[in-house]
Amino acid sequence: MADQGSWKLLNDRGGEGVILAADFPATGRPEAGFAEFAPRIAPGLQLWETVPTGAGAPGAGSGADQVARWVDGLPGGDIPVVGVFGYCAGSVYAAALAEHVTKRQETAPAVVLFDPEAVSELTLYWQFHKVVGNLSVVLSPTEVGDAQEAGKKAREENPELVPFGAALDRIFQDVGRTAFARAGLDAERSAELGGTFTAFVSYLTAATEIDYAAGWAAATAITSRTETNGLNLARSNGREDLIGREITFDIDHADLLRDEDVARTVLGLLG
Repeated sequence: MADQGSWKLLNDRGGEGVILAADFPATGRPEAGFAEFAPRIAPGLQLWETVPTGAGAPGAGSGADQVARWVDGLPGGDIPVVGVFGYCAGSVYAAALAEHVTKRQETAPAVVLFDPEAVSELTLYWQFHKVVGNLSVVLSPTEVGDAQEAGKKAREENPELVPFGAALDRIFQDVGRTAFARAGLDAERSAELGGTFTAFVSYLTAATEIDYAAGWAAATAITSRTETNGLNLARSNGREDLIGREITFDIDHADLLRDEDVARTVLGLLG
């Protein structure tokens, strides 16, 4: 049994094998998560999803500590890890997890990455831009635009990734307080939502500490048609040859983990 503080069991279909999935799950996000992929897991397999460190918790800003906590909480016993999945920036963590798993068992797990992304300042800003845009149901277009412009200015003023992430977090907390108040949320719920964004920024910046090159070179990428995600974004910035094998689907990034054809292909990769 895996440590419930480090992993969440999404689907228990038996004891023949375990699949580990690295992601930052968040309530209400438009992109499908591994919880939506879980019902498609073949009989005999369990799907475990990473539980990221919360905002302000020890090790929240350390990629090595994050991975170590997950490794310490891995399922014990004789059940092999047959696959390691990663979604977006979680693909960086997936590479590190697969390396640790390979040292613990005789057979290396299959590594499948869904629109894998290496975190950069563009990644941070794009995620901030989307989250602020989601507040448009309670904020005016001017308020949303001003916050997003403030994010662009923060990028110019903070060339280093960690300070840039901290600046984006401050901007989000300011605009978030206004949005949450208009939505009628109480202080506890507002603090929870603000803390989730802070934890997400920590999760992204910590990923930059991990060397993922060898892990990605041995992995298979599942690529969507969305130009602003995964290997599509990397290629638009002149980066090639990041992945061992790539399979593309003519679907949006948000739908990768809910698509039946994707699920059949991925389960086939597990053998």
